[in-house]
Amino acid sequence: VAAIGIGNKRQVARTLVPSTMSGNGEMSSKLDLNIELCCKDYSFAVMEKKEHKQILKGLKFMCSRGDVVAFMGPSGCGKTTALRAAAGRLTKSPNSITDGQVLVNGEEASYEHMKALSGFIPQEDNLLATMTVREAFNFVADLRLGAKLTKAERQAKVKAMIEQLGLEKCTETKIGTPDESIRGCSGGERRRVSVGVELLSEPAILFADEPTSGLDTHSAAAVIDFLQGLAKNQGTLVIASIHQPNGEIFKKFNKLLLLESGNTMFFGDPHEECPLRFDKCRAPVPPMTNPADHYIFAISQKDAAGVEVRKALIQSQKDVNAGMRLSFTQGKTSLDDAASSLATEPPGVCMQLAVLMRRDFWNQVRSPFLVTMRLGMAIGMGLIIGAIYSGMQRNQAGVTDRYRLSLFGVFMPVFLALLPTIQAFPQERPTIQREFNSNMYKLNTYALARFLVEFPVLLFCPLVFSVLVFYLTGMDTDYPEKFLYFFAFQTLLSGIGMCWGYTVGAFAASAGDAAAMMMIPFVFDFIFSGAMAKIKDLPVFFRPFAFISAMHYGMVGLTENEFKDLRLDCDPDELFDMGNYTICPITDGNQVLGMSPPYWEQVDRNFCVIALVIYFLTYRLIAHVVICFKIDTGLKHRLCGCFSSKPNVVAVAPAPDSDKEGGAGADGEITEESPASPTGGAGGVEMEEDLTGEQMQLVARNVKFTVPISVPVEGGGGGMFAKKETKQKVLVNDFNCIMNPGEMVAIMGTSGSGKTTALRILAGRVKRTPGSEVQGEVLINGKSFGPAWADQSVFIPQNDSVLATQTVREAIMFSAKLRLPLAMPLSEKTEIVDKIITTLGLDKCKDTLVGTDNESIRGVSGGERRRTSIAMELLVKPRAIFADEPTSGLDANAALTVLTIMRQVADKTKAVVALSIHQPSMKMLGLFTKVMFMSDGRMTFFGSLDNAISFYSSAGYPLPEQTSPADHIMSVLSGGSLEDREKTAAALEEAFTQYRKTSEPEQQSAILTSEKSFGAPAQKPGFWGTMVPLMIRMNNNQNRNPGILVVRVASYTIYAVVFGIMFGFWGPEAMPRDQEGAERRLMACFMFVMLGIDAANMSVVQTFCDEKPSFLREYTSGFYSVPAYFLARTLVEIPVNVILPIWFGALGWVVLGLNGSIIKFILIQVVAQNAAVGNGFVLCALASNTEEATNLEAPVSVLYVVFSGFFVNIKTIWVGIRWLQYASLYRWAFASMIWTEFGGNTFFCTQADLDALGPGVPCPLENGDDKVKSMQFWDISFEWCIIATAIFGVFLRLLALAITWKDMRAQLS
Repeated sequence: VAAIGIGNKRQVARTLVPSTMSGNGEMSSKLDLNIELCCKDYSFAVMEKKEHKQILKGLKFMCSRGDVVAFMGPSGCGKTTALRAAAGRLTKSPNSITDGQVLVNGEEASYEHMKALSGFIPQEDNLLATMTVREAFNFVADLRLGAKLTKAERQAKVKAMIEQLGLEKCTETKIGTPDESIRGCSGGERRRVSVGVELLSEPAILFADEPTSGLDTHSAAAVIDFLQGLAKNQGTLVIASIHQPNGEIFKKFNKLLLLESGNTMFFGDPHEECPLRFDKCRAPVPPMTNPADHYIFAISQKDAAGVEVRKALIQSQKDVNAGMRLSFTQGKTSLDDAASSLATEPPGVCMQLAVLMRRDFWNQVRSPFLVTMRLGMAIGMGLIIGAIYSGMQRNQAGVTDRYRLSLFGVFMPVFLALLPTIQAFPQERPTIQREFNSNMYKLNTYALARFLVEFPVLLFCPLVFSVLVFYLTGMDTDYPEKFLYFFAFQTLLSGIGMCWGYTVGAFAASAGDAAAMMMIPFVFDFIFSGAMAKIKDLPVFFRPFAFISAMHYGMVGLTENEFKDLRLDCDPDELFDMGNYTICPITDGNQVLGMSPPYWEQVDRNFCVIALVIYFLTYRLIAHVVICFKIDTGLKHRLCGCFSSKPNVVAVAPAPDSDKEGGAGADGEITEESPASPTGGAGGVEMEEDLTGEQMQLVARNVKFTVPISVPVEGGGGGMFAKKETKQKVLVNDFNCIMNPGEMVAIMGTSGSGKTTALRILAGRVKRTPGSEVQGEVLINGKSFGPAWADQSVFIPQNDSVLATQTVREAIMFSAKLRLPLAMPLSEKTEIVDKIITTLGLDKCKDTLVGTDNESIRGVSGGERRRTSIAMELLVKPRAIFADEPTSGLDANAALTVLTIMRQVADKTKAVVALSIHQPSMKMLGLFTKVMFMSDGRMTFFGSLDNAISFYSSAGYPLPEQTSPADHIMSVLSGGSLEDREKTAAALEEAFTQYRKTSEPEQQSAILTSEKSFGAPAQKPGFWGTMVPLMIRMNNNQNRNPGILVVRVASYTIYAVVFGIMFGFWGPEAMPRDQEGAERRLMACFMFVMLGIDAANMSVVQTFCDEKPSFLREYTSGFYSVPAYFLARTLVEIPVNVILPIWFGALGWVVLGLNGSIIKFILIQVVAQNAAVGNGFVLCALASNTEEATNLEAPVSVLYVVFSGFFVNIKTIWVGIRWLQYASLYRWAFASMIWTEFGGNTFFCTQADLDALGPGVPCPLENGDDKVKSMQFWDISFEWCIIATAIFGVFLRLLALAITWKDMRAQLS
């Protein structure tokens, strides 16, 4: 790859040559091993709609040491499946069927063999977002090369790799996340890091799933050059799936596997055999054409000629396969020997620990929630509880306060530790999976490193909470050891909560599932803690559960710690008048302990500490085993046999639709479908000329966009305490352009050059962050953006934010119903949808669910999902189209089809079309009227392609013969060192400024006087018109994703049954009306309120946060309004949010045998749970993803509980914060429950109760109204409680709507 110096014609060659030396200077043993890989008659099918869908059909190929193999084909052809099958990393399930073998050196290869022999570069960038680029490379180098290279050699290798991949500029930048919840590198830079970390180890076999996807031409060439260098210099076998390789990149491959609908079209030499084969099958490669593009075009055509070509290719390959003898070279190294000699052993345990601990430490420090959330919650909750129980007296009232404070001390540390950690593993699982599969470390070492890093946090957060609570509340300080015990219990319970979080997070498939499951271990452990019901009162078969309840030992230990030897007294009004004298009922804390001894009376606080230590270690081990099972595929092989290395020799049923829609049948039979244009263009849809609307001219003047970043101060030290200052980073600088009606503009540049930012600024959809600033102006016909701009334009984001539970056709039809003119008949809309589906090659998958990237909902391929996203936008006839890398992840034919449709839109409707693009072919370049090249946030050229060639030639960069202009200009902008690239960009920007002044004066003046106005778009469905399509889609989404509903129903049923057994023992009046029965009724009322609200709340958090990206995309594209979305969702969820509370309330009332009316009990559940739904909406509106919403749930839930009136009597709370009771959803619902159960009812004391109270002491509770009064609920009636709860729910929904609306409108800045 050459970099040409500015102002002269000096070339600075930079060759990517992998090292072939080991750490001691000897040649790597890989050069002495001959590895041959064979896939023999491999088929793979999955069950879909009770029928088998065949993904691969009799795959057969063989490659050996030094080969560079390309897997190519249209989107959805099975490339990634074939790659994963060959790599031994194919995800199988009980619904999948495999047949055939993968052989290495003539022996069947297991997962363990392939793990030792190979490396795998996934399509997803599974990198830890909080690490910097340099840290990511150093981490991999230390763990994969630490055993054979010195530190200096590793650092030199990392530096060379960073330079080779052009990552010098972002070396100290965080990796970040695609949704920018953690801001970091650009998508292209992140992709290069993902590829680079795998290339460091130089394995014997390297598999790469689309390693060039999302990269510019220069970066893609650099990656493929490096792969070729590995094959040439070290004999590495390289196998890569790839989309749209240009001619130069395609030449690097010496073997090609061409797939279409799971059928092998060709395998062999791509440069000699393949052209002859296609020529023989009447599809010759035209002159001056990229062969790779032609092959994809030829096998993608759905007309009669295309069907005949595919039939001929399949038959020709079958003939070749029949004669292919899979004979392996004699004397090959055995598979076991090869695997053992090539296995990359990680460095020693000490070095693994050091590297992992360093990474985990910085991850925790930089994570916005893992530490910050826990520490903030510890301080905040400590202060709040300290204020509530401030100055507890040692009187009779203080006994209840101290008992309830002990209860807080049991569940609070568990809850505060559970919520932040439950999200940690789902977030990090892909990264850990990749690192473990690459043999970087052992999972035991990972677990130990994680524990050692978390240990200070595990100690510090409980210490802060303990100090604040213990000393602010006035707990017993007579004995200093009591604080140490209190701190010990807080630490151990917090550690157990963390273990539960990791265990549930490991079980869950996603962060949303983890959020839905998180309360299960907490609730059941809390139930048997003895805090809500005495263990001795439980049914005999339930009592053993108390001995495995961690919170039971916490409750016993904390209660004894507080009350043991505690001196108590009575206030004058608490003394009982015995006639001649008065008595104080309780004068010693030991009396309290005697009234409620633990079921196992030998238990004391020392025993409880030991028990909690044992439980902590046990739960930590359980969490580790679950994580190992989820990560270690080899363990799954050994334990369940479902991933056996021996193939399932089962006859694979042919795909039921394989003979339809132009696909290939099981035997290669091809049938014709509706014809498409022979050029692969948009022949299926002819855009009608539409010049009825006002034409738009888009002008950007002196636009500059900056964001604040923190940078270390020189001499300010290092590490986490280094001094930093905030500076403005320029993402786009002095941006000027004019886009006229009917023009189609390509924005190109290196990764991180500012393409996406510039595009979003033009589209009016730049994401603003605090401190960011946009200078300059963007004008539409001489005027600034107005409210109608969203309706006049469409923006196609880089991420495919399409609802996963829709089919492809439903998603496109949904767009048509909401965005095409209201007067257009449904039949015409349907016809347009069918045409766009055919044009974009989506016929075969039109009735398949869109699905998700992580396959939690299985659906279409990535390329098909991308085309669906594009189709939803191209249905309408906008005045401007902005698309961020619309061809990324698409094959050459699909990419050309998409661009052809966009060009037709520009020609026929005179719309402005602007898009960012990587690696365009010459055919694609020919579709653009103007091109823009950017580097380092600067515009280095804007104009026609011919003028671009002329401009760069005059600047000293003439276009070589037989070279794509885009490839040549990209090599100019991205070649050389970072300093050279910055100088080149600055010089070209200055040269272009002068060029623009002299070459386009007439156009500039015309722009300045342009004052056209644009009219309103065609009338679309109004507010009520959007409701029906929205409600239909939401209903389908709810029905097709029943997991959340099932979890909620199961939770309600189990909770009701268990509570019925614990508190009521079944049947009417099961709970007696004595004093103990009254307390059990009180606890049961609170638990039913808390669990019903929590289940409803988390069901919304799980669903709304997942839908938010598609909601944002559809709102900014003008599908519907925010109020319409919220109203439609409310109406669709009415049956669920009414029926489920009715079920929960009715079942609970029956099993508990409560006093109150069943109608009232059910009404409370319905109103409270619907209010909780509003609370879930608010959390999701404030958060950017499920993880953040779940973490926000912690402080909100704690505040609801604290001010509910159950744990703390409201009148005892400090008056400064007492008003927070009115903001507690639990308080209103709990108050209505208390009115229902206690209001107007009578209770009594048994003889045992009276004996325990002492002679002459009256029964504490005989009138239920007294209980209502004592809890400060007397001033509000049942009816007002219900009304207040309903109003609270409506307020929360309106608040969520307002927050969401404001956030959505901010996206249209």
